[in-house]
Amino acid sequence: MQPSLVLAGLALATLMRSSEIGLGQSGRLQALELRNAAQASLQSSYESGWIDTTLAQAALILALFEASAHPDHTAERAATSLLYLDWIIKRLNLTRLDEHDPETSTFTQTAVPVVPRQSPIPGQANCGCTPSYRLPSGDISTSPIWNCAPDWDPRWSLADVRREESRRLCWSALTLVAAHTADCAAFGRKPLDLELIKPSNYALLFPGEILSRTQPAPLHPPKESVWALYSRSMLLWISCIEQSRAETSDGEKAEFAMQAWMEASVIEDALNFHACHIEQASLFVGRDYIFNRKKAIDWLKYQIGVANRVKATLNVLTEGQTQILSNRPFYVWWFMGQIAISLSLWSFDNSLTQALELCHAFLKPVDILTALWPCAVQRARYADLRAKLTDACVAAGMTPPLPADFVAPLSTSL
Repeated sequence: MQPSLVLAGLALATLMRSSEIGLGQSGRLQALELRNAAQASLQSSYESGWIDTTLAQAALILALFEASAHPDHTAERAATSLLYLDWIIKRLNLTRLDEHDPETSTFTQTAVPVVPRQSPIPGQANCGCTPSYRLPSGDISTSPIWNCAPDWDPRWSLADVRREESRRLCWSALTLVAAHTADCAAFGRKPLDLELIKPSNYALLFPGEILSRTQPAPLHPPKESVWALYSRSMLLWISCIEQSRAETSDGEKAEFAMQAWMEASVIEDALNFHACHIEQASLFVGRDYIFNRKKAIDWLKYQIGVANRVKATLNVLTEGQTQILSNRPFYVWWFMGQIAISLSLWSFDNSLTQALELCHAFLKPVDILTALWPCAVQRARYADLRAKLTDACVAAGMTPPLPADFVAPLSTSL
């Protein structure tokens, strides 16, 4: 095992416990020291040629650390961490782990990443995504996200486990990369040119897809589990990012847009027929990447509901579910991205006042998360967003937002 993996895990774990109602500034400084040691170890291994899957795991954790709100956060640091992750995964060729498996979905360079439907749409919502095992109650309270992850078959050999680890590593890396491109799109920046952004580089079974070969037939085909659908939505998103930068004719762009629209509808329909709690538990990543403007009003209503649920949760920082949020320094960027997207929607169509209502709904969560996780870069970007929202509200004849309230709620449970 790479030393950087241990150090990176300690760094992120320490940071997640170091909000203003946790370990505080001293914890964040300790997390940064651990992060620096992990990065130095990772670079040393990379430069010496000691590159294996545990180094890729360390790079993934460090990329998540740098995507979080912390005192030393900068766009340059976050970009460097993604580049290291991209280089290591490419060097190990992990995204093509299953290229010789006939059931693996593969995609061409210029086409929409389409996965053919494997079954008709069921008559009513149903699901088989909930893991077949049950974690002890203590484990669930400590790491509730575990209860929403695909199974690990106890009959797998060590080699099988390692291969599935590598698959889930790559799909987790795609989550970070997709979030990076979405943030760039929301704030008008150019995304990094990463290998992970190209769907044609993927020849990989979806998370948990391999389980269909050893377990009873699920209610949903393996390529239509919640985890597979999320992965497909991210592939579709990054393919659109790639297409927007490609030098193609208007006719080719129109054909691509039509195919992308159709695939987005297929993914959304499949998500709608899941009755499990996993999508709600994911909270932030479910449908963001299959949004289209013709469904702007529905999207805004859906996101307002999300914002209100989170705001209600964050107002009482003594519940177990709230600890999931108060220990996640990377969520603040997602909320800010939703505000930026909503402002863009309103600028395109001033009749969409629901977009400004959504911005208002997201302010309280961002205020609280800003108080919990002091970060100069984040606060500067948030101040700019608030100024734009104030101008938009005045122009629309709506009440502008109240001044920011960066007071961390008290908690005795953390």
